[in-house]
Amino acid sequence: MELRCNLLASLLDDLDEERKLTVFDAGSATPETVEFFSNYKCRLHFSDLFSREALGCLEGELTEAELLNHFQELLSFPTSTSFDVCLLWDVLNYLNEPALNAFTKVLSRYLNSDTRIHGFATLKPSTPFPNQVFSLVKINTLKLKTRSAAQFPYYLHSQLTLNNTLSGMKVGKATLLANGLLEISFNKIPDH
Repeated sequence: MELRCNLLASLLDDLDEERKLTVFDAGSATPETVEFFSNYKCRLHFSDLFSREALGCLEGELTEAELLNHFQELLSFPTSTSFDVCLLWDVLNYLNEPALNAFTKVLSRYLNSDTRIHGFATLKPSTPFPNQVFSLVKINTLKLKTRSAAQFPYYLHSQLTLNNTLSGMKVGKATLLANGLLEISFNKIPDH
């Protein structure tokens, strides 16, 4: 299935193919996403945050320090790393509020004021939330495939909750898509 994403297109539209880019993808490497970014001079960082290693331990009660340590291990990039593009996909939906805060606190270390951050949220329990893998096919088109692993518990986060919980970023623009997902572009908060 394909999904058209206008906010994603607006974030990626003016990327310079000649400028070196550093891209963070919260998912695993997909052939389509790798192919899309092969048109750019860039370094891709895939974190596979949808894995049992990344999300499995979050099913228990962890302290703030344990959560921070967990995400520091998962996002252990060189300190000089600065992402130009962050593709969060729907990973924020799999994080409860304490985990959401810890994840974005660690991620924000690698963001700059020009980082283009994109993701999805679901707001209503009635909205189907499929267990899917996202691949970037075109600047405004994603390919969605069913993830083979079992789906982890997920959490509904309103825009207000996201803005109150995220560390170092906030909701910039949001658009409700035909499939019920909320497409979101995030802005880096200065001095975080």
